[in-house]
Amino acid sequence: MLRCVALTAILVSLLSPVTSAVEPGSTEHQDIIAAVGVAVATQHFASAVQNHKNSLIKDSELLQSEDYPKIMSEIKASYRLDDQQAIDLVQPLLATFGVNGVLDAIESQNPGCHGEAHVVGRAAVRYTSNLTDLAQACGLRCHTGCFHGVALGLVVDQAGVDKDATDVTGVLTTKMSNAFRALCNDSTIIDTVGAGECLHAVGHTAAMMADEVDYEKALSICMTAYEGTPVFQHYCGTGAFMQITPEPPTACESTALPGACYMYSWRPFFRQMWHGMNYIEELTVLGIQQKEYCISKPPTAVHKAGCIYGLASHLAETVVMHDRSRVETRIKNGKKVFNELCGGLEGELLAACVEGYLLRNMKYFPKGAADEICSQWSLSWSYTREMCMEAAQLTQYSFDRNVERYVMQL
Repeated sequence: MLRCVALTAILVSLLSPVTSAVEPGSTEHQDIIAAVGVAVATQHFASAVQNHKNSLIKDSELLQSEDYPKIMSEIKASYRLDDQQAIDLVQPLLATFGVNGVLDAIESQNPGCHGEAHVVGRAAVRYTSNLTDLAQACGLRCHTGCFHGVALGLVVDQAGVDKDATDVTGVLTTKMSNAFRALCNDSTIIDTVGAGECLHAVGHTAAMMADEVDYEKALSICMTAYEGTPVFQHYCGTGAFMQITPEPPTACESTALPGACYMYSWRPFFRQMWHGMNYIEELTVLGIQQKEYCISKPPTAVHKAGCIYGLASHLAETVVMHDRSRVETRIKNGKKVFNELCGGLEGELLAACVEGYLLRNMKYFPKGAADEICSQWSLSWSYTREMCMEAAQLTQYSFDRNVERYVMQL
């Protein structure tokens, strides 16, 4: 700090030819001095950031270590422990191998590793609450599992929120809401992980704090934390409902976030069918039959749109992920399913169908899928080809997505 002050004084003296023409003490003179001070402080801060070493990232390579088999055995042992015991076991490993090293080891055994990485993120929070270091160390690894652990650790350990499945609208909800807003508003988190991904992680955390059974309580936290911002509520809800999946889909008929709810409540339905069917065609036909449920059964237009959105999303996932054909064939098959599922729908239901189906295709096939799906478009459809292509540009957690058609305004 003293260096900053001294350097500011030197620069001001060097600028004396400029400042001499300005009356000392005047507003203009003060502005010049302030500008110099800000410039120096900014340079000093940039230098400090450049010299900062992230203690969560280590140079040692665990995979090449002779201790790798033993350490991997310890990591696997943590999977069978409760949360705190698992964190206690993993935490010392971070001091030696860093978050990056431990995640390397976990990914070498299980590339998906989402659940396993939760413990790594929570253990990292014990070392630091520096969001820059935490976000950089975890990034999006293990399908953001490490960052989800960070979110939970920050809420439980840093914000002092106790797990309490009985409090639905009281102190717990208020404290969690405040912590969540601060987390996802942080510029480092937005730049490194993404605000939408953060909101999704927050939803997971809300569900975990609700003992992973009370999705209405988790939902109330999302609705309270982001009151007045439907897109934030929706993405928070996707995390909550992914963690606590209501089944069967009829459970979503009373929720305020039907788009988020149906997006995951259809998943167990399709997974159950995978085991009983050998052909993607049969599975597709069965999925399309559920379209009639979405049109007729849910109680409101918002619930109907949410139902179609979720159905289209997971029917697309079924076709895309479980058809063993070549990529080109899968995209072609996907277009056929898309036309059968979305054909005959109008207005908000058609928009929901298109966006839900594109959501999964654009995730797995970002190149070519939109052109194939949107290429042969019925001129009678109210949702035009141009609107289809616009929807295809939306990322999974885009804030430009019109989620109000899937969110009840309470």
